[in-house]
Amino acid sequence: VALFLILWGFNYVGPELGERIGLETEKDKYDVVKLYFYTMNQAMEQRKLIPLPNDTASVEDLPIEIPQEILEEKVKKVLEPFGYPISSGIVLRKVKPPGALRRLGILGIYNPFTGEANMDASSGVLSGSFTAAHEMAHALGITREAEANFVAYLALIEAEDPILSYSAAYALWRYVAREVNRTIEAEDRELIAAAIPLELQIDRAAIWARAGQYRPYFPQVSEKMNDQYLKLQGIEAGTEDYNAFVSYYLKYFKPSI
Repeated sequence: VALFLILWGFNYVGPELGERIGLETEKDKYDVVKLYFYTMNQAMEQRKLIPLPNDTASVEDLPIEIPQEILEEKVKKVLEPFGYPISSGIVLRKVKPPGALRRLGILGIYNPFTGEANMDASSGVLSGSFTAAHEMAHALGITREAEANFVAYLALIEAEDPILSYSAAYALWRYVAREVNRTIEAEDRELIAAAIPLELQIDRAAIWARAGQYRPYFPQVSEKMNDQYLKLQGIEAGTEDYNAFVSYYLKYFKPSI
């Protein structure tokens, strides 16, 4: 444990990104359904910019390598103004065999003992780009899961590559969807789901299909261990902290919804 903390620079006891940026801390007030459609439409606009071989092709399954050097450059550009160390390079390792991390209930992990950002080799370019940027944010000192998501979003949303910007927009939309699923009645959720454009349904189905091939061995145990680990490091929300990404987005961009 001591070696882990030393190698990662005691980042859990330093000022968090939210403090450095100066984001407001009051509770968010927003209409989750409006936000859902707002972020869904943003994702759809980004997807329209991506050339696909046919109308049924998914972005997730495009035979394109995740551009590691571009991701690293983008993540460093986001963090440099706030005093994070950006001089060292980041190694992105795809863990094999495919599904090895998924079986443990995770898609990616930063390893301070090797200095590598790891992601499951089964990830496609759509979901994998956001995961890779998230783990790179951890490699540069971001500790909170919500903040790593937010850094990944900032790094990718205005990228020149439309696949990367779509990866960010799609991830935000799916995180808002989690809030919808937790707070909206089942009948209303069905109406909302019926309004999802076919193109987004295709990508969502492709991501789910990959996940379905490698179901976690012990999903409840994996979730509990990750939750306890985060709480031990001072993140009181545990795994719920991932969802606070939406809160960072709202505070930073203040969308008119």
